[in-house]
Amino acid sequence: MRTLAAWLVADALALTGTRLAAVALPWLALTTTGSATAAGLVAFAELAPLVLAKVLAGPLVDRLGARPVAVACDAASAVAIGSIPVLHHLDLLSLPLLLVVVAVAIIAFARRGARSL
Repeated sequence: MRTLAAWLVADALALTGTRLAAVALPWLALTTTGSATAAGLVAFAELAPLVLAKVLAGPLVDRLGARPVAVACDAASAVAIGSIPVLHHLDLLSLPLLLVVVAVAIIAFARRGARSL
């Protein structure tokens, strides 16, 4: 029972963070560039890879197992999202780089949540 509760809490935290990032990242693009187009591109970079990753993630989970994929993808997503404030602080965060980082973070989260058939 304790393992299930720990998993539910961890999954809820990961999902909450991802949903908050879905709002915060386009807002970051809007406030830093002043462009609604940039915010829309970031929102698109969040959604387009998600569809692709959900389709392709099943075979990966089948081959490697759900737990190793979940741990690796959560770690990759954390590194990608964690790099955004660091790059912004160093004035290295351009819009194309933000789009790539967002796509990587979302793909990692989508693969983590994949279920095999």
